[in-house]
Amino acid sequence: MAQVSECFTIGSIVSCVTCLNKELEGEVLAFDQQTKMLVLKSSASNGQAKLNDIHMINLARVSDIKEKKDATSSSESPQPLNLFKISTRARNQVEEKRRVISALKAGVSSEGQNLFLNISKTMHHEVTWSNADIIVMKQVRVCPPYRVQDVRVLNEDTRGGAPLTHTESRAVSHVKKMVDKYYKDLQLQSANANTPAAAGNSSGTASATPTPPAKQ
Repeated sequence: MAQVSECFTIGSIVSCVTCLNKELEGEVLAFDQQTKMLVLKSSASNGQAKLNDIHMINLARVSDIKEKKDATSSSESPQPLNLFKISTRARNQVEEKRRVISALKAGVSSEGQNLFLNISKTMHHEVTWSNADIIVMKQVRVCPPYRVQDVRVLNEDTRGGAPLTHTESRAVSHVKKMVDKYYKDLQLQSANANTPAAAGNSSGTASATPTPPAKQ
């Protein structure tokens, strides 16, 4: 691990090498001494001059860190950053990637993955994987092949035929409606894509009635 400076000046230029052996260089936007988190701004990786890449760096995982240029007095004051919000967003993205990886390892079909992502848009952190099954609100299980009839209460196999509680019944009904809507939307999109009008627009041509030749 690199020797961490007691303080990084806002606006200074810093470079470091990450644990993945990737060199990063950028302008210091924020530094938190307690958590050893450094925020750098660098040129956009997509080449767009009006954009920037923002890097959140854990200084416990870097080496060869150097302050290459002091901050200039004319440096603009950076916009205040909500480090907690940024950290939460980064953590959520890592968790989402892990869920996708676990689904791939379990051999989940692309249809199941797409349904999972669709439900996640509204349910957020209440959707997880259990092998190839989608678990919603820790109450409902959606099993392959992920149709409406595959939605069931989570502990169905162990409840011994006991009737659903009011809460369980509402949860199952809600998830069934979401799954049903997902497939209806897919059918509607497919139907719209296959209409003659859509086909004509996609090819960039329009049909026209031929004009009969003038009588001599």
